[in-house]
Amino acid sequence: MSGFGPVLAYLTSLAVALILRLIALPEALAALRPLWLPMVLAYWALNAPERPNLLAALLLGLICDALSDSALGAHALAFLLVAYASARLRPTLALVPWWQATLALAPVWAGYAAVMTGLDALAHHPAEAVLRWLPVAVTTAAWPLVCRLLQRLAATEQMN
Repeated sequence: MSGFGPVLAYLTSLAVALILRLIALPEALAALRPLWLPMVLAYWALNAPERPNLLAALLLGLICDALSDSALGAHALAFLLVAYASARLRPTLALVPWWQATLALAPVWAGYAAVMTGLDALAHHPAEAVLRWLPVAVTTAAWPLVCRLLQRLAATEQMN
């Protein structure tokens, strides 16, 4: 059972990120919601590449598509982009300080927003620009904190 702790941390963090994404916020605060699932997927792609991160991205994306008013596969494609891009950045980000890694991930968050904006436009479900692009800045600002919290969760679960 020694391998169950890290798996529990992985699944718990993904479930919490999904719940945080689904919680309804007032319209004034909706644009300030970080991109929880992309952040957690990126964290695990960077820190645990042996995990089934692409499969998790696909399944969570399909769940988000089913629960929201978006084209089936839109979130799945965007989450796959985040997980893949993060995994590709892993060797580079391991060599730089945290603040540079934070800035290096900003294009990943922007790529997610761009894919969602494009797919929503194709499906004739355009979202307001502030609802797509402000979360990119909020996610970039929240990344160091979320990263530290997930590191603590993984370390705690590994010790148990």
